[in-house]
Amino acid sequence: MDEALSFARYHLEPLAGTETSSNLFKHVENVLYRARYHSIEILVARQYISFYDQEEDQDETLLRFSKLNFNFCQMHYVKELKIVTRWWKELGIASKLPYSIRERNVETYLGGLGVLFEPRYSLARIFLAKLTLIMTVVDDTCDAYATLPEVQSLHDAFHRWDLRAMEELPRYMRIIYQSVFETVEDIDREMIARGKHGRLQLTIDEIKSLMIWYLGIAKWARSDQVPSFEDYMEIGTPSSALDDFASYGFIAMDDCDQKQLKEWFYSKPKIFHALNALFRIRNDIVTFEQEMSRGEVANGVNCYEKSSLYNANYTQIHIRVNVTCTV
Repeated sequence: MDEALSFARYHLEPLAGTETSSNLFKHVENVLYRARYHSIEILVARQYISFYDQEEDQDETLLRFSKLNFNFCQMHYVKELKIVTRWWKELGIASKLPYSIRERNVETYLGGLGVLFEPRYSLARIFLAKLTLIMTVVDDTCDAYATLPEVQSLHDAFHRWDLRAMEELPRYMRIIYQSVFETVEDIDREMIARGKHGRLQLTIDEIKSLMIWYLGIAKWARSDQVPSFEDYMEIGTPSSALDDFASYGFIAMDDCDQKQLKEWFYSKPKIFHALNALFRIRNDIVTFEQEMSRGEVANGVNCYEKSSLYNANYTQIHIRVNVTCTV
């Protein structure tokens, strides 16, 4: 891939010269700035429509249908976003909690749109946005507010997966647990009404697994412990939850064999590990200063720096000892 990138860039950059048409220059410039595979597919299509609109040999019928198709999709997306936003406001969880949580409806929905942009996946995008928003509340709670015993209690309640389990939680955590539980149950009922049974088990299993990783990180954070980078990544990587994100999107997908899908998912494909690791490292770089300011020392950057410093000091001591012994 590195060779392909170098080859493509080598041949594209000269095209950005003065002899290139302004339209082609803009197209090349866009590609060099952000590769297509780093973009949301529907936005790439919208960008290409503008490019094609300036071409002299354009097919007017094709161009017209492309614009109509994009406008149709855009209206479809806005409608879905209104459904998600209305649901979030009715849930009212932000006003019920004694601390701030992330409320990023549009950003969260856009993430799902990047995975599933075709109109037929409307229900999957809505479910994905709802589950991501509600689990973000769990993440914020375990990350920055709850005590370690409270995180442990929430972990235990989710593993029971029983609404009665919230009786053992602090009052504010009951709100969170009930919101997650009822959101999943509501989606399950909607899928059963459509003749789709057992679609939510994958998601429930992933929520339980995610709580294991959240608890592990909370133990480090509450004890001011800086683990080795390797130990941190062992727990920090799966806590990125991109495999959870995938499981949310699978709920309403009809054009796949659910049995084969589950077998593939539970085999923990390498693509999940790779994406989680990439997300974790990039996220920790961005949030490093903020997390350190509130005393969260178990950050990937901090763990890497401490491990590197330890390894460097160990190497220097080891060299000095060997030199002394030799002398």
